[in-house]
Amino acid sequence: YTNVRVLNAASFTGSTSLAGNLTVAGSGNLTIGGNEIAVGGTFATQSTSVLTMQNAAGVLAVTGDATFSGGSTNTRLTAGTLRVAGDFVQSGSAAAFAATLNHMTVLNGATAQNVSFANPGTTTLLSHFQRLEIDNASAGGVTLDSAGFANGQLRTPAGPSVQRPLSSAGLTLQVGGLDAVRLVQDGTPHH
Repeated sequence: YTNVRVLNAASFTGSTSLAGNLTVAGSGNLTIGGNEIAVGGTFATQSTSVLTMQNAAGVLAVTGDATFSGGSTNTRLTAGTLRVAGDFVQSGSAAAFAATLNHMTVLNGATAQNVSFANPGTTTLLSHFQRLEIDNASAGGVTLDSAGFANGQLRTPAGPSVQRPLSSAGLTLQVGGLDAVRLVQDGTPHH
């Protein structure tokens, strides 16, 4: 497949790669299951659509930007790993990205990445990461364009000792725990 647009309930029955974009629109609900889905372009939810990740083996790897401007994902992002190499944006429903339990988001771009939440907060009615890994070692690193929350642990990957830049213009990143080596914070207070 090149570009895929999901308009209803759909799930993957196996791992696959898409060369283009993956969009969940209308009232669609895309379930990743225990599969690994590689998206060569962008990923987006729109209108009242949602992404469901509830299997620990599930991986959604996005080479481009990931935009969550659909419906509430409260109770839908509970396990699995979302890997984003481009920008991460939440808009739409206030809880368009409300990850919980064991869900992991990995920011693994090779160039500068921006993170923006229109409705940041820790409750089920607002948007937040659960566990967050900063794996971007580029000079630009990750920049927060809004306050951010990770109800679980903020970490960097084990292995080579390279710096992981995290910057903002004084915006706070509140996390539930920290396991980070060589995370360089520039203007980003954390709690």
